Amino acid sequence: MITTVLGQLASAVKWGCKQLLHTPVSLALIVVMWGLHIVFISYPEGLVPYLGLGMPYEIDNWHILICGLTTSQLGSTAIATLGVLVLAIPAERILGSFKFGLTAIILHLVVTPAAMISARSVEETGLNWWGNDLLDSTLLSPVGWIFGTAAFASAWMSVLWQRRTRMVLLALSLTLVLYSGTLSDAVALTAAIFGIASGMVIHPNSVQMRLAASRRESRLLLAVMMLCTTLGPVLAALNPLSSGPFSAVTQLIWEPEYSLDEVYWLCENNTGSQECSDAVLQAAQTGVGATIINLVPLIVYGVLALGLAKGRRAAWLMSIAAQIISIVVIGLQLWTITDFDDTNSILLITNGIFMILPWLITLVILIFSHRLFRVEIHHRALSQLILGVLTAIGVSAVLWVCGGLVLADHFHPQARLSDLLFDIPVHYFPPVLGELYSYQLVPHTQWGWMLANWTGVVFWGISLVSLYRALMSVPDPREEEARNTARTILVNGSGDHLSWMTLWPGNRYWFAPAAPGENQPAGYVAYRVNRGIAVTVGEPVLAANSSDPMVLATQFEDFATENGWKTAWYSVSSEFSERRKDSGFRRQHVAEESLLYCDNLEFKGKKFQNIRTARNRAAKEGISTLWARWEELDPVIRESIIALSEEWVAEKALPEMGFTLGGVEELKEPGTQLLIAVDDDHRVHGVTSWLPVYQKGSLVGYTLDFMRRDSHGFRTVMEFLLAEGALHAKEEGLEWVSLSGAPLARSEENTEEFGILDAVLEKVGSSMEPLYGFRSLAFSKNKFHPEHRDWYLCYNDELALPAIGLAITSCYVPDMKLSDAIKAAKVWEESQQPATGEESDGVKK
Repeated sequence: MITTVLGQLASAVKWGCKQLLHTPVSLALIVVMWGLHIVFISYPEGLVPYLGLGMPYEIDNWHILICGLTTSQLGSTAIATLGVLVLAIPAERILGSFKFGLTAIILHLVVTPAAMISARSVEETGLNWWGNDLLDSTLLSPVGWIFGTAAFASAWMSVLWQRRTRMVLLALSLTLVLYSGTLSDAVALTAAIFGIASGMVIHPNSVQMRLAASRRESRLLLAVMMLCTTLGPVLAALNPLSSGPFSAVTQLIWEPEYSLDEVYWLCENNTGSQECSDAVLQAAQTGVGATIINLVPLIVYGVLALGLAKGRRAAWLMSIAAQIISIVVIGLQLWTITDFDDTNSILLITNGIFMILPWLITLVILIFSHRLFRVEIHHRALSQLILGVLTAIGVSAVLWVCGGLVLADHFHPQARLSDLLFDIPVHYFPPVLGELYSYQLVPHTQWGWMLANWTGVVFWGISLVSLYRALMSVPDPREEEARNTARTILVNGSGDHLSWMTLWPGNRYWFAPAAPGENQPAGYVAYRVNRGIAVTVGEPVLAANSSDPMVLATQFEDFATENGWKTAWYSVSSEFSERRKDSGFRRQHVAEESLLYCDNLEFKGKKFQNIRTARNRAAKEGISTLWARWEELDPVIRESIIALSEEWVAEKALPEMGFTLGGVEELKEPGTQLLIAVDDDHRVHGVTSWLPVYQKGSLVGYTLDFMRRDSHGFRTVMEFLLAEGALHAKEEGLEWVSLSGAPLARSEENTEEFGILDAVLEKVGSSMEPLYGFRSLAFSKNKFHPEHRDWYLCYNDELALPAIGLAITSCYVPDMKLSDAIKAAKVWEESQQPATGEESDGVKK
């Protein structure tokens, strides 16, 4: 395990160093940023008078040429360097050094005046109610070309990174404008907007960026968006030049400290005086404990974001509550710092709405995205969370009260039990919110302040650990235990070609009674229930000591009947469907499987010319294959696979399908093998996944599942990967590989008699072709001249067929919305128009 992690880390570092060598412009600008600080280190007035561009902007001010070369403070330069590494270097890799440098210059020269003019308009119209005067500000920051080039380069990024980059740039820059309010923040927002817009104009294909995203990516984007809205105020607090609405409090961090004697002197006679409040507010901002408590909101949002990325319902509910609490707290803060005498109420309300805008937007998106968060936390984990919070309250309260009684003389007035109990809740709030509350007891020694600050640290430390463990816990331990039991039975027993899919999340399990003298169940059936229909994932899986699937099938049907469900055996073999006729079941053809036997697999002869061409061309272009499991891949390869999958999802009219069609999450199932086409530059051209098939405890074959390719990469990569996958199975001594089934498709040699329902499904398959390309997929597999086998749906009630159809649809697309149906209808309508001569890509699954 350690060796694998170190190998992946070394690979990532090697890849990162390689990227740096191809970005000379970015590296040179980093050197310039730090070099200017070294040159001007002896100047007491700093860099701003010599390099900064002051307001109001004048067109002949030559400082515009140099105001983006560095920053005024070393801390800001460190943050800018991080921005170059994260944003500018990838942009230079995408655009090329010359184009990157030219873009940076143009964007800086265009965005800087536009931002300064906009800032002046905002100031003069009164929309900067709580901020400092921007008309007297000076700009010295490279943020314009850093944000601008990244936004511009996003037009050439994959769909995955295009969405992520644009969302982060816009969310972060907007929040910084509202909460930091400096001139450089205005430049950052302007650069992000202008860079994205100009990229769309110059690269028109990016204008048609599809909004469709996988469930996994949608959760991640929403989590990052929520985190960005919280990160803005934190960055504003860490910026000593911040001039946003709450800078009056956050700038206390950077003010000269009151001595403890001064705090005592100011609060000795009246702890409620304004002088005492100011001194306490400033003193509360100092120290490690105060810094940790001030970062608590960001940490809480970070933990909730992790929960959102996992699809946890509890994290979704807590995030909604956190947005509402944040909006209320912001409103209260604005109330305390606003002078309501002689104010323009309309302008005041407008400014207030702008201040809570990021949280309002996030709140609305969270509410409308409820379908993404259906994973419930097990009641045991919820109980442990409640117990953890109660423990945190108890431990921190005991620490504060006992410590306060011992250090009673370290507070003013002298600490008493009643005062200590009254002050307990105060120490759970970040000091940065100090204007919303007051202390009953004011510490006037180092020990007193340490106790006051670290009481909150203890409370939040225990609470956050409990929250993290609850959100990251297994949703249902019983379900995980059932899945592990099913995996043991499958690996040691016998399953059909789809049996590995029974281990995927979302399935329920029915276990057959154990045979006499045996401890293990005789087998199991994986199924899902929708609309009163128990839809199975293939046939029953038999344990090593079982031999007749019909016995298990009958037992499962009885189990379903007892629960009020009708049974639908989905994607079962011809032999199984024939034998179920004895129990009154009918069958309906639903897919056609393509099989390649490994004994004489050589790809010789004229009929395999296309396959040999694909393999030969791959060798000439330096493309090789990597056979590995997900956990063995390095982070760069993993991220490339995710990017290819997201691009594929974005191209489809309907949401990503599940059930028997695996996505990225299913690739992580232990035992799933991946075959990846990579070139010498570590670029992923295509990827396939292969699911193991066991008979009597032995691996006998693989079933193809996941297929994705880079639309701008090696064109015949799928033919190459399928051929290499089959040959790899042959090298392992396996019997066959299945290229899986093509739903609603039949080969020309299929001579089975058509019924009325077959004719209807034939028409449905033809109509759905523009949406998912199942028939094009079947055609691409025919290049391998496989043996075809039919898959069937078995049912025992014709009147239940409509419900069965809807149930199966819900299994595949559980998150189907009305908007998705309308979008699919538009795509289908466009497909019925006369062909334009363009051929669709039917390779990707």
